[in-house]
Amino acid sequence: MKIFKSIFLSLCALLLSLLILFPLLSMEGAFYGYSSPLNIPEYPRKTGEKISNVLLILIDGLRADSARSLLSLKKIPGAFGTLKTKPPSWSNPCFANIITGTWQDFHSVTSNEFDAEIPVEHLFSFSSSSFVTAFSGDESNLQLIGDSPSMSFSPDPSLSAEEMDQLIAGKAIEFLSREPSFILVHLSQVDHYQHYYGLQGEPTTKALQNVDTLLGEILEKVDLKSYLVIVTSDHGHIDQGGHGGGEEEVLNTPFFLFGENVKTGVTVSGNQVDIAPTISLLSGAPIPRYCLGEPLWDAFDLSLETRGRFSLRLLEQRDKFASSFFQMLGGVYKPLNFSMLESSSDFSSVFGTAESLRKRIDSQIQTLKGERIAQERNSRLFAPVVCGILIIGVILFGLRKGWPLAFLDATIILILFLIFYHEGLGLSFSFSVLKWGSFLEFFLIFGLPLLLAEVIVSFLLPFQVRKANPMELAKFLQKSLFSVSLILLMIFSLFFYLNGMSSTWHLPDFDQGFYELALLLLIVWNGLFALLLPFVFGFFWKRRKGARG
Repeated sequence: MKIFKSIFLSLCALLLSLLILFPLLSMEGAFYGYSSPLNIPEYPRKTGEKISNVLLILIDGLRADSARSLLSLKKIPGAFGTLKTKPPSWSNPCFANIITGTWQDFHSVTSNEFDAEIPVEHLFSFSSSSFVTAFSGDESNLQLIGDSPSMSFSPDPSLSAEEMDQLIAGKAIEFLSREPSFILVHLSQVDHYQHYYGLQGEPTTKALQNVDTLLGEILEKVDLKSYLVIVTSDHGHIDQGGHGGGEEEVLNTPFFLFGENVKTGVTVSGNQVDIAPTISLLSGAPIPRYCLGEPLWDAFDLSLETRGRFSLRLLEQRDKFASSFFQMLGGVYKPLNFSMLESSSDFSSVFGTAESLRKRIDSQIQTLKGERIAQERNSRLFAPVVCGILIIGVILFGLRKGWPLAFLDATIILILFLIFYHEGLGLSFSFSVLKWGSFLEFFLIFGLPLLLAEVIVSFLLPFQVRKANPMELAKFLQKSLFSVSLILLMIFSLFFYLNGMSSTWHLPDFDQGFYELALLLLIVWNGLFALLLPFVFGFFWKRRKGARG
């Protein structure tokens, strides 16, 4: 019983860390196993007049600033700018954004572990004799579109990244000779080497040069009178290599347009989901059912009739989306009747009215989504309230037992942890910093800085509590480390209130999700350290006192 009392707080911290393992393990299923319940029924789709074939070149991992160094993109006059993606900014989710025109909440591809066909309609879904499609890229992206392309090629994945891109570019040129309506080319070596060597590494620089050469070879074979060329990336990288989070350099992707209908010199800005409807506009293909983007109108010189007719198609698509979305969340939505617009020949008025109505629908969708998220958030208010009462209670009832000082030490420990994490390791709180997601990595980036901070405070403890004997110091250290767990739990409860950990109909915020992950991991590591460090330092202080005696 005496031993139990002496380690009671350490056991409490350990028990808390063990309990935390359950929500920690559930996070993977909540984020990576997410599947949208939105179901938009099939409806008769309209095609449009074909303006141009489309070549989409996707350079995996190319940052917007790195794209400026590609000489092949400076030789042809066109439009340029940036498009923004959203977390999770891994390759598979962003690829799905591009070809579906919708975000991760609705296409359900949330990680690179997703290796099945995208569960919602995408551009390759419309492959037919009148809309011939082609894909040349690596195996991971081909899995996302299955056998839907009219023509496809994926090289042997055992080859080097350079060899794979060389074969992909060669096959793309072969496909171009058959003049498909839409062709997507995916080059991956820039992303591959940035993961290992960062933005400034020599292999990354060499990969950019290789891709620049391949781009030049492809563009040289393209007839810009029959093809509009889009060059972009799925995501960027942080400087040291990595993506997945919400850093600006990761989310802002380069965007280049070349072709006859492109306004030369125009600066383009928009979202990644705008690519799919832009391709539908140009190629005449149907608009994917789950699309939430809009064409990049300002980049093109198009007639009012073309604009008006496509804006009606987009309005119909968004009306169907909203109807299903409101039904899913139990909201009230009145479908539009735009037959008068369809019969009008005043295409200037048609375009303006259709765009205004479509933007109003988009606003209604966002408003309903925000209301439902707020309702879910209010149901979680108990978490920070309970944790706050617990901490205040511990401090008030323990005023004479040193708990306020223990919380002060815990605060110092967490400040030191932040210094070691940000300044020592140079890391941010983002999924972009994770390379493998392994037990060892979680220890190196979370456990080790926390352990170092706690060891430093432990060494300084005798100077803080001067008259305490080794046993009393060990007990006080237990209080300090248990206080660390309580503070981390309080901070986690605030993020849990704001973001939750799972939802049946939308993805929780991934950036806030990383904070939740980090806090849970820190509680787990702290529980282990709280059991070990008081014994280690208790023994150390006892030996030191004996040596002095």
